[in-house]
Amino acid sequence: GFNPKELPRPMTVVIEGGKHADHTTDLQEYCLTATRDSTVSENVRMIMETYHQLASVLKENNFSVNVGNEGAFAPSGIPSNEAPLA
Repeated sequence: GFNPKELPRPMTVVIEGGKHADHTTDLQEYCLTATRDSTVSENVRMIMETYHQLASVLKENNFSVNVGNEGAFAPSGIPSNEAPLA
């Protein structure tokens, strides 16, 4: 539940789709959020590490690492909405 003494957890968009990126998925945004077990700085570090690892995975699978309107990846040619989650 809600705890007014708890800092909000960081959340960031890592893949853009829909109206924010051409030739991508129908889904507008794929987001990462951090865990409650970590500090804000640890959460930001984990999100950034995951973002950079995602860039490597996209490159390995021959997807572009173009960046969309919000700074997230907007790879073209993703075969389905579920593919980025695999």
